[in-house]
Amino acid sequence: MHGIGTKRTYGDDRTFICYWKYRTDKEVSSLSKTLILLQSVYAVSFFETTGQMHFTPPVQTIYAARQALDEYFREGEESKWKRHSEVFEAIHAGLDKLGFKDIIRRELQAGLGVTVKYPDDENWSFEKVHDYCYKRGFTIYPGKTSAQNTFRLCALGAITKEDIEDFFIVLYEALKENNIQIPIHYDV
Repeated sequence: MHGIGTKRTYGDDRTFICYWKYRTDKEVSSLSKTLILLQSVYAVSFFETTGQMHFTPPVQTIYAARQALDEYFREGEESKWKRHSEVFEAIHAGLDKLGFKDIIRRELQAGLGVTVKYPDDENWSFEKVHDYCYKRGFTIYPGKTSAQNTFRLCALGAITKEDIEDFFIVLYEALKENNIQIPIHYDV
């Protein structure tokens, strides 16, 4: 049997004492979640009481959140949604024009990003295409699926439909430079 315990006394006469006994990995996982919840509840209580964070605050995260909210309200919800929708549609138009296949059916996509299947082309190299685009100011992200080789295109941020159209010009050039068949070839 294993156990864990802690006692903390804070300057304001509050004492935080915990002791648990556990036997299995599942109980350990549950313990971790419980400790995180208790720490979160205490952190909120401390902040509400003192107006300060108990530990060093994540300053860059706070500033980033503030900046994002300022930009959101400055652009307006309807305008922002319209712009993101136009960017998302421009991504799909560019993919269609080159013959790429996305992994998730479009009607199920959230509109935030698109996961694209690698072409079945012996000349395809994610690294070479990535580097070509990156040197020209555009980034494609490696995929995160375990079953297929993919890359991702994002529809978020301060980007416009015109930015996406410019990206697809560069992507087309990257494909040509690396002798990748256009339209993109898939065996299946």
